[in-house]
Amino acid sequence: MAEPKTGEPVIRSRGVTKRYRTGLFRRRREALRGVDLEVSEGELLGIAGPNGSGKSTWMRLIAGVEIQSGGELEVLGGSTSDTAVRRRLGFLPEDAPFPEELGARACLDLLGALSGMKRVDARARGDALLERVGLAAEAETSLGKFSRGMLRRFGLAQAWLHSPDLILLDDYVAEALAYRD
Repeated sequence: MAEPKTGEPVIRSRGVTKRYRTGLFRRRREALRGVDLEVSEGELLGIAGPNGSGKSTWMRLIAGVEIQSGGELEVLGGSTSDTAVRRRLGFLPEDAPFPEELGARACLDLLGALSGMKRVDARARGDALLERVGLAAEAETSLGKFSRGMLRRFGLAQAWLHSPDLILLDDYVAEALAYRD
């Protein structure tokens, strides 16, 4: 697994583009054009812009959920298509789909197992994070009964669950700053 060397960026982008085919005639729509960016370890980056400007697309590219149409993108010293790199990321999309029938604790247990954590470690870390985001009293409540604000706080807990090296939060700046270390 490649790791960034000291002083090297954790995100390095050169000329990244993303195009989609849309509509009845499958016309190409450009969501990103020629993005050049470097983010170093320890930096906090916020990206602002109007709806439809490519912010969420950019996050999905960095998280490895989508693949860029062109350019070079390196995250944590490797490719976003590398499973080892993606395991080092915590990602919370704008509208994260969590299983509504599971309780908060059970969902974190499941997500911990999917990320390769031992059950006992996932449970301990999950309980600590539920406490940190103010949801410890709701640990057994099904996520379907959570308000939007509670789901946003739960989302932060799941993003931090496996102690990632890089956390990507799409539209969660205020919440993240409230609960950061």
